[in-house]
Amino acid sequence: MGSAVMVLGPLRAQFVAVLAATCARIGRRHHYAFAIGLCLSQIAGMAYGQGIGPSQDDGIWGRSFLVDLTNGGLNSDLVRSSATAGFELSGGQQVELQRWYSPSFPNLSATFLTEVSPNLGVIWGGAMGERGEKYTLGPTATLGVVFRKSIAHNLILEMEVSGIYGGKLRERACVGNFGAIGGVQRVNCRLAASLLPPKQTLDYLWDEPARAVGVLRLVMRWSF
Repeated sequence: MGSAVMVLGPLRAQFVAVLAATCARIGRRHHYAFAIGLCLSQIAGMAYGQGIGPSQDDGIWGRSFLVDLTNGGLNSDLVRSSATAGFELSGGQQVELQRWYSPSFPNLSATFLTEVSPNLGVIWGGAMGERGEKYTLGPTATLGVVFRKSIAHNLILEMEVSGIYGGKLRERACVGNFGAIGGVQRVNCRLAASLLPPKQTLDYLWDEPARAVGVLRLVMRWSF
């Protein structure tokens, strides 16, 4: 997740540049037109100075800014890295695991910052999860706060505390024909061609519970 501190106070212009680079990267790799549109709307609002102050409050969306947009989530990397291989059936047909472990829809994760005051913001967002033919990845939620305090005229303390929660991963088995000796059995799709007995491979099916990943960030800024 990108640093939410960047959108507070005078660092707004720097945030625009970082967000623009993120949008370009996602657009080039995945061709997500709707993601690019969301990025551009945020960049436009920031670039034209939609500032927040006590006399200007346009509601939660008027005080909220996109700080991170990524494709993935908790346990997504595990699925991607484990489904790059394949195996060959007894008849010579090649089976690619990619078709079973690719999401039907991208798991875009969006994180926003809502400014409560010039020095305090709430971080929030999440992802809807993803589903492939042989697995399901649950949704995630992001929640946190970011705070900045001026200790002296040239010394600023910035603190960010946030967490990502959820992302339960479940995997479904395949059914394979192991010939006259083994017959038709349920088997872990990823281990169907291994030396393990089919029944034993079921012990390695993904069943990862929802979990939490925390972030604590402290920055002291000293200006000369």
